[in-house]
Parts: sequence; structure tokens; C-alpha cells
Amino acid sequence: MRPGSVRRVVHRGREGDPGGAAVAEAGRRDGGPSEAAVPGKARRGEPPRRGSRPAGARGGHRPFRGLGGGERPAASRPGPLAGNRASGQPRVPALPQTGSRLVSAPSLAPPRRLGLTYNPQLEGARDLAIELQKAIRARGLEATLEEEDAAAFIAESDLVVCLGGDGSVLRCARRVMEAGMPILGVNLGRLGFLTELDGSQVMGRLDDILSGRGRIEERSMLRAAVSKTGAVFHGLNEAVVGRATLSRAIQLAVDVDAIRVADYRCDGVIVATATGSTAYAVSVGGPILYPESTDLVIVPVAPHLSARHALLVPASETIHVTLEPHQEAVLSVDGEADFTLREGDSVEVRLSEHRARFLRFKPRTDFYVRMAAQLGWHRPGGNAQPLPPR
Repeated sequence: MRPGSVRRVVHRGREGDPGGAAVAEAGRRDGGPSEAAVPGKARRGEPPRRGSRPAGARGGHRPFRGLGGGERPAASRPGPLAGNRASGQPRVPALPQTGSRLVSAPSLAPPRRLGLTYNPQLEGARDLAIELQKAIRARGLEATLEEEDAAAFIAESDLVVCLGGDGSVLRCARRVMEAGMPILGVNLGRLGFLTELDGSQVMGRLDDILSGRGRIEERSMLRAAVSKTGAVFHGLNEAVVGRATLSRAIQLAVDVDAIRVADYRCDGVIVATATGSTAYAVSVGGPILYPESTDLVIVPVAPHLSARHALLVPASETIHVTLEPHQEAVLSVDGEADFTLREGDSVEVRLSEHRARFLRFKPRTDFYVRMAAQLGWHRPGGNAQPLPPR
């Protein structure tokens, strides 16, 4: 709109465009729209042309006037503006309150029947399991130890409490994967990447556990199948095809959806889930994936004169690791099952149809806190201050 003018303006179409000509002609009648001022190249001897702006156009939102008049449609009205910040562009549109960080995680209904399992090799594990069982039953709920009734432990539990370390949680996840009930890991071991509470905390958090508080975190599992025998294994961490003898490297071919991506002479190849990315894979230089990622990562172990890069593979892909002639190897899933492989054997690895579900009380960002602490990411004496919250 020109300063001081009450007429609406439109841009004229190209020469010979009947649509544009009709609009321009309509603008000349009855005070209708006329041609807008458009910056263009000045003719020789003339000062540069510049389109004018109404006063105050830069200061904020102007009332909307469409060609037909009326109020701006609701869907096109401007959204809220963010306040000026110390850095960045001022008065930019505020981010909508959506996204993975703000979406509510699945919650747990208050459990009525709990299953209790523990690592018998850890001192005090059985005593704590029995103490928990008595406390739960005193509240009028059911609690079954796996050693008492393994069938009921799987079929009838709403929540499984696993007392032990990460190895105990891995075994528990495979044990209950078909039933799909959530697991609360209680750390009595060394690291506790997968656990949520320490053994000293669990009795004090019993009311939280039984009231249905917390969120459910779902993690991908993988499926490894040996082509010749049809043997199938499921795991939460990783599938490893590794050498069968200590001093001899093996020759392996890796294909992703029938495309050859690598030929390795190496100690082995790891195919890991996001959960397994913080286990064996990270110790040989693999990347760390966010726990709820569905991607798989392929990492060679000590490749000889070949690339050491890890490869991130989306959940839709199928991976084949094939043992070349005159080679012997073993397949290990979650460090538990060792299956002998012969020359020509191929292991197909893909995302499993099963998922591991964990009860969490801490926010999702606790993953980064735990990684930084347990992997030693903080430099001793470091004095950098965190950014203030937005």
C-alpha cells in the first residue's frame, strides 16, 4: 500500500498474461487495486527506483486486508512471538509446544501383580527380593519370585523387578520379551547402565513403584538368524560374529539389503542396537546412540588394513554377515549364546519384532548425565559453566 493511499495494490502479471492483465485492468476501475511499486533496474540517467514502505511497517504486525476485505483467517493469523534474547534474531516466532522432548511417554497403570527376579551370585540379592515380596504382600498385592513359579512370573505379572546388574537385566529382557511387561532394574552390580534404582533405594521408592508413577521407556531389540540351520536368537545389546581361535583373524563380508558394504579381515563384526551402542561397540570406537533410537550400528573389531569406520543403519534394513571359505567363527548374542559358525554360514541381523520396556522415574536427559559420569567425559578441574535454561 502506498503512503496516504487507501487503494489496495497487486503485482501485475507478465506481458501477454491474460490473467495478470485482467487483474490490472480491474484495479483501474472504481478505486480498485492498482499496480504495486516494485523495485527495478533504473533507466539510464534516472536515479535508482525504490519501492516505498508504509510508516511503521517494520515495527510489528499490520492489520490484514485481503483483496476481498474482512478479517484474517484464523489459520493465517500470526503466532506468538518469542521475547528478545541475549543472542539470536529478536522477536522470532516461538517454537510450537510439540516435539519428542515434550511428548508424554507411555505411563504404567498401578501394578497389582509383581514378578521378582534376582542374580543369585550377588550377595544380598535374594534377601532383598524376599524383603520386597513381604512388603508388597503387606499392601494387599501379589508378588511372585521367579524361583517359586516361573510360569506365573511370566504370564501373570504386570511389572517385573530385576535385582542385579546389567547382565541380569539383559537376561530378564529376553525372558519376558514375548509377554511385553515392563522391567524395573535395581542395581546390585558394578555399572548399572540399564538399571533405574540402586539396591539401597528400592524400599524407599516402593510407594512410587506401586502407585504407577514414572514413564515407560521402550528400547529396540535385534534378531539374529543363522541361514543354514535356521537358529534364531534375540538380544537387547548386540550380535557379534567373532573369531573362534585366539590368534587367527577371520574374513567376513558385510551386506546391507543385498549391497556389499565391506570385506573385513578382522577379529569380528558387531551389530548393535542403541542399547548395545554403550557396551562392546563403544569400546572399539563405535558411536553412542540415544536409548530409544531404532537404528542399528555395524562396527568392525580390529580390522586389518581396512576401514575402521562404524556404519549406522536404519531400522528398515537387513544386515548379513557372511563367513568366507576356510574360516571358523562363533556367533554371540548379548554375550550369552555362543553358536559355532562354519565356512559359508551367513548371519542375518535385523530389528526384532519384540521390544524391551523399562520403568523410569528420572527424566530422559538423565541418559546424558549417566554417560558423562560413567564414561569419564568430564575433565577434572573443568570450570565451564552450563548455559542458563531458556
